[in-house]
Amino acid sequence: MTDWYRITTDEALNQAGTASPEGLSPEEAARRLAEHGPNELTEADVKNPWRILLEQFTSLLIIILILAAIASAFLGDYEDAIAIFAILVLNAVLGFRQEYKAEKTMQALRQLATPIVRVRRAGSVEEIPAGDLV
Repeated sequence: MTDWYRITTDEALNQAGTASPEGLSPEEAARRLAEHGPNELTEADVKNPWRILLEQFTSLLIIILILAAIASAFLGDYEDAIAIFAILVLNAVLGFRQEYKAEKTMQALRQLATPIVRVRRAGSVEEIPAGDLV
């Protein structure tokens, strides 16, 4: 892999297969886009609300608390079992609410963030979506 920050601009342009004054031709840009795909990060799958809720009960500490509540109930200490279960439910509700809102916020930000970049193509400067950058 090339350490791009260590080479000159002309060396970088030569390695990228382009020339500084003209930039890429539209045909070459289309070919590279078809060959390498769009310049986008792959999006992680959107979490299902049920999955978010289930994840609230999968940490080791929560599992230990569930086991402690079950053990308390079997030993007849129902007050402690109810208190532990209440804390677990409250924790799950708060964690679910926070994570669900964060997921919705990230979806909204992804929809808003469609950056436009300026490129030189065939000697002229154009503005294109960042996903089409090659």
